[in-house]
Amino acid sequence: MNKLDALVDFLSKDDRVRSLCREPLPPEYSYASLSTMLLDAIFSIGVHYGQVEAVVARHAKCQQYNLRDSGEADPYPLPKLILEGTESTAEQFAEKLGNRCRTSTRSGILKAEAVIFAAETLVRHGIVDLSSWRSADEATLKVVERDFRAIKGQGTGVSWKYLSMLAGDDDQVKPDRMVVRYVEAALGREGVSPEEAAELLVAAATELRGTHGYPPTLTARQLDSAVWNVARKPHGVTAD
Repeated sequence: MNKLDALVDFLSKDDRVRSLCREPLPPEYSYASLSTMLLDAIFSIGVHYGQVEAVVARHAKCQQYNLRDSGEADPYPLPKLILEGTESTAEQFAEKLGNRCRTSTRSGILKAEAVIFAAETLVRHGIVDLSSWRSADEATLKVVERDFRAIKGQGTGVSWKYLSMLAGDDDQVKPDRMVVRYVEAALGREGVSPEEAAELLVAAATELRGTHGYPPTLTARQLDSAVWNVARKPHGVTAD
């Protein structure tokens, strides 16, 4: 059995993943602002997700905007986030967000600082809010991704993929340690790279669509979300 077949077979027998794939995506996929998406994407790497929820809730409350999509214009465009983050030091911005986590325990920068660098990168290429992200062409997004991944701590591209998913890309997955762990369990081996895990999960979504009880509209983003939630709560116990 090849790797894709092994993963599909594993997923075809996972009732928890299948059940989650039939449900709406979690609340974070209905953020109203690209700024919130950026905060979530960068702060979510390598931490309990509860910390991320606290950061975005605190930011929305402080800046008095609605976290969830209301169908209106982006309530907190990136230029506002940049102004907020640069009117004081990175340390003070981190304190304001209530989170001093760094992009790496070894020589990493504050995630709060990485958020501002990322926001500046997006704005430099004409992406100032959720609408301009969604109207950007593929060539522009590729250039933005290159510059985004040049920011210290963003080289793996995991935050970029997750940001793309939050902004509406159905064909991406976020190959973080939870997803990689799940794919390793499915394949019965360790050492699966994030790139390999992502490629396999995207292919598995296509294979499972409309089969084995999975919905006919299944997307890679839905499958990733379900796998991530199952991997972080084995047997109902939070493990991230």
